[in-house]
Amino acid sequence: MTERTILPYRFAPMRGCGVTYDALLRDRKPCAISEIIIQGDKSEAGRIGFYATPMGTAVEASLSSLPFLSEDYEPCFLEIEEKRNSRYRNITANLPPIFTRCGEGRITFLTDRFSARDVIGKRITVKKNGNIIASGVIFGADRSEDD
Repeated sequence: MTERTILPYRFAPMRGCGVTYDALLRDRKPCAISEIIIQGDKSEAGRIGFYATPMGTAVEASLSSLPFLSEDYEPCFLEIEEKRNSRYRNITANLPPIFTRCGEGRITFLTDRFSARDVIGKRITVKKNGNIIASGVIFGADRSEDD
C-alpha cells in the first residue's frame, strides 16, 4: 500500500480530489480481525483486518507462507461464509482476489456489501484452484488474545 494509491472518484468526498487508502485508514483501528491459518501444518499465514469507514468497510489483508506452485503470480480467492452474492451463485469467492507471488500477497479494498461488525464470528477461507488452503475465524478487535 503506497501513498499514491488513489481511491476511485465515487469514494472521494468531492469530485476531482483523491483520497488514498493511507489517508482513509490513518488513525483507525480495525473493528474485526482474522488470523489466517494454513490447513495442513496449522502455521500462521497472515492477518485480515476489517475497518469501519464513512465510505464503507475497508478490508486489508496481508498473507505470507502460503503454499505455491511456481514463482509466478497466482490468484487466491477469499470467501466469507454467508456473504455470497445471491446473483452469482456459481462463483465461489465473494471478495476480490489476492494475487500472490511465492506465497505472499497483500490487498486493500473498500466494500459496501457488509459492515465490519456483520462479519464477526464468520469463517473466512483462502482458496487456490478451488481448494481451501487456509482459513480463520473473524473476531472483534476488542477481544483479548486469551479469549
